[in-house]
Amino acid sequence: MNEKTKPTLVTAALICSNNAEILITQRPSGKLFPLKWEFPGGKVEPNEDPEDCLVRELKEELNLEIEVVEPFITVNHQYAEFYISLMTFWCKIKKGKPTLIEHNDYRWVRPHELSLFDFVDADAILIKRIIEKGIPDKLLVDE
Repeated sequence: MNEKTKPTLVTAALICSNNAEILITQRPSGKLFPLKWEFPGGKVEPNEDPEDCLVRELKEELNLEIEVVEPFITVNHQYAEFYISLMTFWCKIKKGKPTLIEHNDYRWVRPHELSLFDFVDADAILIKRIIEKGIPDKLLVDE
């Protein structure tokens, strides 16, 4: 297998606020897919658990402490030069407010507003499922 056919395992956090908004981030201009929107996350390191990857990436990139609540879906997507397996999880913020360390911008948006943003291709596939299924009720209740 080469880079085009061997999937790179990537995670994304669907971080939900109590008022039914989801956190999206805008990629920096100097990286792959410049200024496209995405759900925050990143590549899983060797021998790293996907949930641990999300906790690490959100701390590094947005200075957030999150709780991974439950898995959502996995999207497999072939880009021109590589193939990814994108594991997504519903999450809540335990501590902090988003800080732009790696990203150009961030927004809190309602699910029906997601289609108004120019997302990376794999996340665009995910948006359809979020709109179809909605945000799990347990994420909207303050515990």
